[in-house]
Amino acid sequence: YRFVDAHPEIELRIAASLKLVDFNIDEVDVALRFGEGNYPGHYSEPLFDELALPLISPTLLERFGGTFGAAELAQVTLLHDDSVNFLKKYVGWPSWMEQHGITNIDPTKGPRFNHADHGLDAAVDGAGIVLGRLSLAMRDIRSGRLVAPFDSYVKASAGFHFVTPHQSLDIPRIATFKNWLMQEAQTETQEVAEFLATKRSR
Repeated sequence: YRFVDAHPEIELRIAASLKLVDFNIDEVDVALRFGEGNYPGHYSEPLFDELALPLISPTLLERFGGTFGAAELAQVTLLHDDSVNFLKKYVGWPSWMEQHGITNIDPTKGPRFNHADHGLDAAVDGAGIVLGRLSLAMRDIRSGRLVAPFDSYVKASAGFHFVTPHQSLDIPRIATFKNWLMQEAQTETQEVAEFLATKRSR
């Protein structure tokens, strides 16, 4: 809506799908793809780093007295974001627990979601704890619907990319959208950096 307000002369149509669009046959000018950025024959630019950390609802956290560690993690349902499991190497509970030396919890158990936002919604509702990607979770964090009980995060091997055919960059409306989107991404990156100021990367 911010883009529409800033550029009312450009008609914006959004189509959300897990299907990889074909610029040759689909009526699409630009795609926002989640992956490693390897899209032969197309212009691709990353929007921001993809960082993930455990997120839980404040209500569920309070059931543990407001403190949360490995012992409490063993008592909570793990929520899984399966939207990234097409990657050869992706951040999930198994890799997060391995990096943190947690061996007494089965990292594969718990409900699985093929849309990342569904996992976040389940966490907001108190269904468990999710390894949330900050690119999608910041709105819930800002509003206080989710909090981060651990002090560390991990960087994923993939992220969101702006993708379009090379020749499309010369089209004014696409260039305008790209420039606006990159500015939005910079704002988001700064907000995430401020949120993580007291966290530590692993």
